[in-house]
Parts: sequence; C-alpha cells; structure tokens
Amino acid sequence: MSEETLQIMKSEKCARIIINISEMFGVSLQEATDIYYNSETSNLIEEGIADLHCRSDKYLAEEVWKEYQEKKSEISKDFTIDDIHKIREYNYEETKNLTVAEQAAHYKAKAEAFLKEAGITPKSKAES
Repeated sequence: MSEETLQIMKSEKCARIIINISEMFGVSLQEATDIYYNSETSNLIEEGIADLHCRSDKYLAEEVWKEYQEKKSEISKDFTIDDIHKIREYNYEETKNLTVAEQAAHYKAKAEAFLKEAGITPKSKAES
C-alpha cells in the first residue's frame, strides 16, 4: 500500500471519528473537530501507535470524548489563577459562535443546572 493510500485511509478514519463525536455527544462538527485534533488519541492514531486505527470509530470517539472530559475538568486543588483562565477559555470556546441572546440562554441553563445539582432552589423575583 502506498503512503498516499495510507494517508487517505487515516483521513477518512479521522472524519468518521469526528462525525461520531458530533452525533454521539451532541456537539457541532466544528467543535468535534477541535476536540479530536486537540486530543492525545489523535496524535497516537496519526503516529500509528498501538494499532489504534484498527479500533472501531465509535470506540475511538468515546476515548477522545473521555480524554476531552478529563482535560476540561482538570482544576487544581488550590484553585489558582490558571484555573480561572482554564474556565474562561472553556466558556469562550463554548460560546464564541453564539449570539448575545444565545449566550444568555446558555449561561442561564448552566446556572439552573448548577443550582439543581447543588440542591438550591432559586428565589423568584417576587420573593427578593
């Protein structure tokens, strides 16, 4: 098999993994692409390590997603200024293509989910 053929096969594999990430985890293709190409798994596939290219696209999509979730939750125990930068960077990446109204709805939904998880019932405006 020629080098060109191998490169085409790798490119097709990457595209299928990205599509799987998008479909399985409900993110846009652009976000799935960013997640994939910023993963260690993509580097390992590109380098041909551990025959990862032989694994199913779905399996590799799950591995990339796990890696992404672990990276995004890496906040130090001391909660430093670097952690604040990570959070701001994450929020920027998550909302950079949204309109102002979409950003407001996004943050409102996140706040409501946080309050629910924390077991806090928000007061209504009338109660304030």
